[in-house]
Amino acid sequence: MVQDRREARKAWVPPYKIGDIFRTCWGYDQTNVEFFELVALRGKTGVLRELKQERVEEGWARGKCVPLPGEYICEPIRRQCREHGFKISSCQIAYPAAVETVAGVRVVKPASWTAYA
Repeated sequence: MVQDRREARKAWVPPYKIGDIFRTCWGYDQTNVEFFELVALRGKTGVLRELKQERVEEGWARGKCVPLPGEYICEPIRRQCREHGFKISSCQIAYPAAVETVAGVRVVKPASWTAYA
């Protein structure tokens, strides 16, 4: 059983492509959202860069945000690919962002955020 899982993990090939957008959603009193773009992929190691966001406040301390692909706010980070995305930190998992096609263009669906005063 353990051997089977180990072999399956070795055989797994990341389905991610350069340019894919990933998002985190975490927090206790507030909902923090970050977006990352996959800028390089070497085997099962991805190189990610955090993206700027367009944020719109929809009420007191809450709103929606979308990433601005290609507009980076940090240096690249390397993370091991996982079946559901990338572990950014102990409290942040970056999952593939939900996308939709609008007028033939793939766009990331807005994510909700909250803030705490």
